[in-house]
Amino acid sequence: MQKTRIFKKKNLFKNANFQFFCKNVKKPTVFTIFRILPFKKLLKNATVELQLSSENLKLAHIINAPEIKPLTSSNIFVGLAKNPEMKLISSTVTTMMKFEANEINLSTNTLISEYDDEFFFEEFEISLGDYFTSYALTESSFMKLWNSFEESQETASTYQLNYKTVEAAIKGLIKHFGN
Repeated sequence: MQKTRIFKKKNLFKNANFQFFCKNVKKPTVFTIFRILPFKKLLKNATVELQLSSENLKLAHIINAPEIKPLTSSNIFVGLAKNPEMKLISSTVTTMMKFEANEINLSTNTLISEYDDEFFFEEFEISLGDYFTSYALTESSFMKLWNSFEESQETASTYQLNYKTVEAAIKGLIKHFGN
């Protein structure tokens, strides 16, 4: 039975920052053999642990969710520091959510049980494409920007790209032109 829903958002600037949207979807009742026991499950000290395939990324900071009540949401923020020698870093990221579960009797407002829980919820990639964003330019704004460059900033060359994927092309261009 699913207890929590997780969604993530990636922001890659100077460092890699992740925002995990967590929702406690556990409804506040449980069925026992003898009767229905009304209770609520609180998730406390919810955190996300990451395993990274790249040694060029290190955990810089984490902001836990102190408490996630039933049918409510909270955020967990994780920041990774990039190796300053590297401009673009790709990595496979394995994520695990860990939290303390508190089951509380709604009738008496007393603690029924308390235990640590964890679950794997996603593996994702930080790809080279994550460092780029599309920017919509109208023809007039493009021409205005293009005309603002001085002729000394302009260079004309012809290149042939023999790469099978965009990721391979980006790596090859960075290697060719330098950081």
